[in-house]
Amino acid sequence: MSMIRLNNRQLHIVLGVLVIASILIGGLLVISKDESVIVHGELSTLDNISDGWVASYETLDETTWRQFGNTNDINAKWNITEVLNLPNTFKVSQENEVMLSHKIPDFNEEKLYLVFTSKGQQVEIRADNNVIYEMTDEEISFPYHIVSVDYQYRNGNLTFKVRNDNDNRVSIGEVKIGTYTELMSDAFRENGGFVIFGIFLIIVSIGLFVICVFIKTKKADRNKKLMLIYSSFEAFLTGLLFIVHSRIFRIVINWEMINYYIRSCMFLIVGVSHLIVVRCLIRRKKILTVVDIGVAFNCIMFVSVMVLQWFGLLTFDTIYIICLSLLGIEILVYTLLLGSASYDYRQHEGIPVFIANILLVIAGVIELILYITGSSKVYAGLPLIAGCFMYFIIIWNYGLNRAAFVDASKETEDNNISIIREQVIEELNPNLLFASFKSLQNMIKAESENSTKMIYYISVYLMDNIKAMNNRGDIISFDEELEHIMAYLQLQKMRNNNLSFVVEAKVRGFKVPRNSLEPMVENAVKYGVGGKSNRGNVVVRTYERRDGYAIQIIDDGIGFDPSRLKKQSPTALKNLCALLEEKCMAKTEIISKEGKGTVITAVLPMIDNELM
Repeated sequence: MSMIRLNNRQLHIVLGVLVIASILIGGLLVISKDESVIVHGELSTLDNISDGWVASYETLDETTWRQFGNTNDINAKWNITEVLNLPNTFKVSQENEVMLSHKIPDFNEEKLYLVFTSKGQQVEIRADNNVIYEMTDEEISFPYHIVSVDYQYRNGNLTFKVRNDNDNRVSIGEVKIGTYTELMSDAFRENGGFVIFGIFLIIVSIGLFVICVFIKTKKADRNKKLMLIYSSFEAFLTGLLFIVHSRIFRIVINWEMINYYIRSCMFLIVGVSHLIVVRCLIRRKKILTVVDIGVAFNCIMFVSVMVLQWFGLLTFDTIYIICLSLLGIEILVYTLLLGSASYDYRQHEGIPVFIANILLVIAGVIELILYITGSSKVYAGLPLIAGCFMYFIIIWNYGLNRAAFVDASKETEDNNISIIREQVIEELNPNLLFASFKSLQNMIKAESENSTKMIYYISVYLMDNIKAMNNRGDIISFDEELEHIMAYLQLQKMRNNNLSFVVEAKVRGFKVPRNSLEPMVENAVKYGVGGKSNRGNVVVRTYERRDGYAIQIIDDGIGFDPSRLKKQSPTALKNLCALLEEKCMAKTEIISKEGKGTVITAVLPMIDNELM
């Protein structure tokens, strides 16, 4: 599991490949489209012509034959003719068919549209003995169908020939008829809210993406608006999915198979984009790996279902159900993982997004219950719309606040840059430098071999302090910051033999803000050890934990009360911790006891450090 780790570039490539592959395969389907394929959809308020159908078929039910059959004709045994209403189910001989006849209403339009429901049945429709529709193998599994009837067949005879090759039961649902305008208006009444909400998501997502483009941040701070960018992309895809899922789109596109294909692909792509949004707020290494596995699994599923369909092993409606189920399971599982990461590891910034995902899961469960109980048509997807609306509102509000905070921080920093420069100049620590130069002079006079080392440490310390004057807070490697720390400690050690220090850098492959750790070490030496007659020990440690890279600065000095920390200068301990939290999304902790010493711990999340 630990081997599956994706960076931002790889995630973008995954999304791009899925989108491009979906478009290319969809294009091949369109090129190969049979123009005789009929529109499919579901309507509920057209004129109902389900009454008064004449049915002729060979029955297996002797009671039905005695009631409706011609008992005087021995050769016609089990063949019956009856007048009935739809929907209805007929018990027929194996592979036998049912002939249903009805009169076509008079109309003045160029075309009328015949709507009926049937799944698993082979259907052929004739108008005045002319075939106007013959169901293809792909269409057998589709439940709803719409067939156009030309003006020339008005007042003519309409015949349905229905057959079930796999069973001795033939079923046919209600039959309705109406104009194209009635088709569209009924479709809009049924789930026009999908189209409206989809357009809303697309417009807002585009607006948010433009805002992200114009929010100016330092290179080190760009990761803070990544979640807003990814959630905008997710909202854009979700808006398209709502539009595609509407009956209006299914009527306009005029081909149910490609509609099922588009929805299936978009379910997988939306699933990947959702995982990327969740990924932005997970720091625990193992959970991060599980998210990457989910992204990889979506890609595998995409390839698998396309191959299976290509060889005819899966129908498009089956693929649709698989992809829809996969999306629902993913949202549920990774919501629980996000909750675990937020609460178990005190990542409070992930709690709003966890709540947003919970609302989305609740909406999905309500929608599933309504579907099972047969009430989904009444509410027309309102729970799902409400859940997605609340989800994106929370996500966008969190992302905008985070991005705006970054921008406001930069503006405040620019406005006070002159003050900060003056403070950094004071941090050159002239007392230490003058004392070091005095020690160097004595070493040279005594022809000490340590004079060369002294010159090196003074130059490194002075050079790093000068860099901090204009580049304070810039992201650098830990090795560069460690060099600054070592120079300071060596200078202090050469002046004070009672000072002992240990550096245990078990891990170094991460980044920190410039001049963020060295001042902490200075505080430990100056105030901690210095308060005990300059006698004491300082330890600088780094190691890897499950939730990130840990840095510890320990001294056995006089200690202090952490509640009395103040923001007196950029090198004040409280400001240094705030710098790590802002730039690196670090978790900082200060433990100090008077007379015992101080332990400062900072944990830098791996994912945010990689983004930097």
